[in-house]
Amino acid sequence: MALHLLGPGAAERVARAIPADIGHGYTDAIFEHTSSPTRFFKAQIRWKDNGWDLDLKDGSRTVFREGFVTERPAQSVVTRIQG
Repeated sequence: MALHLLGPGAAERVARAIPADIGHGYTDAIFEHTSSPTRFFKAQIRWKDNGWDLDLKDGSRTVFREGFVTERPAQSVVTRIQG
């Protein structure tokens, strides 16, 4: 399984960082980007409470609201940026 993060003008591939036999759902998944030397290299995204936390190697965190029950993609927005 892979996710794609959108950076400035590019999509970044993020692969599951923990073995699938340890966790099968999104709530225990950790995804990590390792395919290109961008600011997303070694970034990890994981489910936290009611959304996703994107942690960059520089220590910054971007928090996204859960979007499963949204009517429009824009409703799953960034709610907080730390660092």
